[in-house]
Amino acid sequence: MNENVIETIAAQILKRIGTGRTDKSHPILIEASARHVHLTTDAIETLFGAGAALGKKRDLSQPGEFLAEQRVKIVTPAGELPNVAVLGPLRKNIQVELSATDCRTLRLNPPVNVSGDLRGAADCFIIGDRGVVDAKGSVIIARAHVHLRPEEAEAFGLAGVAAARVEVKSGRPLVFDNIIVRVSENYAPAVHIDFDEANACMLDANSKAFLLAGRASADASSVTAPSAPERRETSPRVYGERLITEASAREIIASLEGDTVFVGRGTIVTPSASDIFSSARKTVRRDRQGE
Repeated sequence: MNENVIETIAAQILKRIGTGRTDKSHPILIEASARHVHLTTDAIETLFGAGAALGKKRDLSQPGEFLAEQRVKIVTPAGELPNVAVLGPLRKNIQVELSATDCRTLRLNPPVNVSGDLRGAADCFIIGDRGVVDAKGSVIIARAHVHLRPEEAEAFGLAGVAAARVEVKSGRPLVFDNIIVRVSENYAPAVHIDFDEANACMLDANSKAFLLAGRASADASSVTAPSAPERRETSPRVYGERLITEASAREIIASLEGDTVFVGRGTIVTPSASDIFSSARKTVRRDRQGE
């Protein structure tokens, strides 16, 4: 029995039992994805003006995907995340991908879903240069995944495998379990994790990742993120908009009589809007009668 036959049999055995590294000598690219949004045509025009289009800043590792020149702000009743990246190309549905840490900051409790699966997704507002989008059911924590072409999936012993493990050799070596395997002729090989996961393994430019044969569960169902702290609403309000931004705060101040801004309980006042009111020495109060 020659060496090639032995290697073929060994690879098949590893694939069937789901243990061991599939290729000890070849690491795979691993990248950390920062918080970002995917937008629709309608959302782009609302956020950046009629006829607006995404401007390409640079290409990403996956063919056809790119970082746009535009940036947005993500807002919830609990806070905001400024300068959030927009990725192209445009999609059929708005999708906001945040880390679990981001979600705790915003007091959101979205599911951990495969990208594109918006079942149970949380709500937020997206603010652009020209407008605001009420992005209901858009926020998820994206599940870690690996992109492979069919021939690479075969070479790594992962053809037909729904999930695998990834060993990261870094400042804090770690093995990630249940990494979703995504296979397409249009992909470039890469493992994608978010910043929480990257921090957990102290990922840096010298880190190396290796695919492990997939004994991991193929369960691709949603996983609920840890519950956010309960937020208690205090006081009532009267300005009835769903969202008061920095721009609308200036408009309110310009026409305001007195030093108190009454807003309804359902109205969201962004932190930057609050700063505007504070600088103008205006007090914001909530009044149920305004609902």
